[in-house]
Amino acid sequence: MSQQLNFLSNARIPNIDFFTTPANVHIHPVRKGSTRVKRLENGRIRAGHQNTQTGEVTKLLPNDGAWYAIHKMKKLILARWDVIHRSIRDVKLALLHGSSGEYLQMQFHSQYLFSVAYRPFGSSGFFEEKKRLLELMMARETWSSVPEFMDSWEQIKDELGLESAEHPSDVWNALPSMSGFCNKQSLPKLSRWFSWNASAEEKLPEWTAMKVILSYHFRSQNLDPDEAYHKRQLEQMAKDSTEQTSMRKEFL
Repeated sequence: MSQQLNFLSNARIPNIDFFTTPANVHIHPVRKGSTRVKRLENGRIRAGHQNTQTGEVTKLLPNDGAWYAIHKMKKLILARWDVIHRSIRDVKLALLHGSSGEYLQMQFHSQYLFSVAYRPFGSSGFFEEKKRLLELMMARETWSSVPEFMDSWEQIKDELGLESAEHPSDVWNALPSMSGFCNKQSLPKLSRWFSWNASAEEKLPEWTAMKVILSYHFRSQNLDPDEAYHKRQLEQMAKDSTEQTSMRKEFL
């Protein structure tokens, strides 16, 4: 807003960096214990932050700037909110507080998986190994000889958007053309806004296919993540049960 005022006034009004704001003017975001409010004062709409306990309202500078531009300078300003900034804050807070932070942990773990093509240490060595795993499976097997594929070929078809595929062999033949095995795709960085979301949009259509490839090569090592998760749950339940039994013995 201050940059627009500076431009419209031919630099007669300085940028906000040079403003000396009055004591009752605050430009910080809404803090804990406050809420956004709007009030009509002397024909002017004033926005502010209201303390939910004391009811005190502090004024915001942007609305004053818009009023000055319209009524004093006779200029029209198109004010557009920073939708992207607000959206990413909503997403990050939801991940942090939803389900005790489990979604945030999911994002951390999947971010590592999504960036495998660039590892280790930016060498892309794992990307070559990933392509080789697919090449070996396609060379050694057929669509009917891989149980993992037969169990999930319909889900792979839906994820890859192969609407015209009517037979498992059509889906099998489409595996080598998956984008994630032809190029490294984008590198997710949690510090870059919506970077993880962009990577998820690329990687999730190939999620089940990738699981089939890994299951085929490592089936003898019992590395299924779903089974590992249930195993951890059972171990935690057994641990909790043991602790409760020990507490009962102490009180007896």
